Amino acid sequence: MLTIVEKKRPLTQAAQASKQIKKMLSDKYPNIKFKVTSENYAGGNSVDISWNLGMIDSEIEKLVNQYQYGHFDGMTDSYEYSNTRKDLPQSKFVFAQRDYRSEEEIANNKLPYKEQKDLYLEGKTLRDDVSRQICALIGITYDGINSQVPDVYKVCYRTHGRDWMSWNDLVYRLLAQTNFDSDKWEGYKVDFDYENDQKITNKFRIIKV
Repeated sequence: MLTIVEKKRPLTQAAQASKQIKKMLSDKYPNIKFKVTSENYAGGNSVDISWNLGMIDSEIEKLVNQYQYGHFDGMTDSYEYSNTRKDLPQSKFVFAQRDYRSEEEIANNKLPYKEQKDLYLEGKTLRDDVSRQICALIGITYDGINSQVPDVYKVCYRTHGRDWMSWNDLVYRLLAQTNFDSDKWEGYKVDFDYENDQKITNKFRIIKV
């Protein structure tokens, strides 16, 4: 009787990197659910990491950048092999991106379209919840997307030479600087030393409601 044994294909470098990254992040942040996938294509390969709330993107990037063996140089329009390591499986690109939706928002988006609620208009999104707390923290009246941005934030976050910024711009920036890995959210608010023309960042903590 002939027995056919099917050999398993060895994992690609990207798949190995994906597996190691998933374990490392899960061990370090057991309360955060990470989704880590790999992809191989004609021009190379990549690893994609996503998670809901939890740590800010830059904190995760610090941990996973070692698994990317180079970077794309826009000046020369070419890929530079600047971080090659023999002790780790690596990928051409490693992308890390956090999701800011609450569990209610995620569940709502999975419903059939006709059953979905407009949580944004009802003021029940995570962004809205954080906006209210940020307003209270920095001492301004919350009025949804019509909330007025304090001048200090306009100065500190001046973009492309413009002095104005929308409330959504400010909330996005504050969300990007806030950790959601515990019952208390940690982030940064800004002050400005006009005499010395200096931006000052102050850490804050707000309790979930």
